[in-house]
Amino acid sequence: LSDSETFLESYNFLYEFVEQNGPFDGIYGFSQGGLFVRALVKGKELGFPHITHMPSFMILASPRMPKKYPFVEVIGQDYPIPALYLFDDNDTL
Repeated sequence: LSDSETFLESYNFLYEFVEQNGPFDGIYGFSQGGLFVRALVKGKELGFPHITHMPSFMILASPRMPKKYPFVEVIGQDYPIPALYLFDDNDTL
């Protein structure tokens, strides 16, 4: 992600997909997609559009957490649904 505008564009794409094709039992995010999944379930707290039907769980594989966005502290906190994190020895937090 190069800037907040790019992030919001990507977030809105994912939000619209989930709203138009859901509800989903769970949601999966790999690498940078993990950032978007976490943002999606925290959308209301972040002041972003928030999904109508919250999934029951999320799975995050090697999720990235860029430090340059001001909302990172909110995304990294408690979630309204259970989360399974999958990491490798070479992944960094």
